[in-house]
Amino acid sequence: MTDTVELWSPITDEGVRMTPGELIVEFMDLISDRNSQTGNPYLYVMPLPGMVVIDRQRRRVSARVEYVSKSKLRSRNEASDR
Repeated sequence: MTDTVELWSPITDEGVRMTPGELIVEFMDLISDRNSQTGNPYLYVMPLPGMVVIDRQRRRVSARVEYVSKSKLRSRNEASDR
C-alpha cells in the first residue's frame, strides 16, 4: 500500500488572474521546492496535471500525491549499491 497525502496551496490575489495551466505549473514548482528542502523528511511524487484540482471558490490548488520518506529511500539506495 502506498502512502498518500493531499498537498494544497492557496490561490493568491495574483493567482486569481492566472490560467489553469499557470496555476498547475506554480503548484508543481511548490512540490519541487518542498522536495528539495533538507528539512522536509518526505519526497512527493508529482501528480499528473489532470489530478490537480483548481478550486477558485475556495482559492486553493490541490492534489492527492504519493510520498516516501527520504531516509527510507536513501537506505534502499545504499543497500542496492552494495
